[in-house]
Amino acid sequence: MRCHMHRYKPTLTGMNEPSAMKPEIVDLIDKTVRERFAGVDIESVSVDEDVDFDGGTVFRVRVVFNHKGPLDAHKTSGIVRHLRHRLVAEKEDAFPIVAFVSKSDAAGRKAEAA
Repeated sequence: MRCHMHRYKPTLTGMNEPSAMKPEIVDLIDKTVRERFAGVDIESVSVDEDVDFDGGTVFRVRVVFNHKGPLDAHKTSGIVRHLRHRLVAEKEDAFPIVAFVSKSDAAGRKAEAA
């Protein structure tokens, strides 16, 4: 199981630099995604903490999956609700923004970046 986490905080130069993020929050997000998509080969779940245009904290969640055919649209559209419910229960106000990327697309993006 691969799970990545990054937390970024704004600096005076407008660039972002990494800062500490609670590992238990990353684990909660990873666990929730894997539970909701049982039966789907989830390659990795990465979480980046960021700031939205209003200054609010958001979690950018990237789910890389290896699955033949499309994912269940009902589950992909509902994952934010499930994540939000669990995050609020942990007194975490950040809003999750979730992106699903197939393993083949993720590999293609890495090759383009190289």
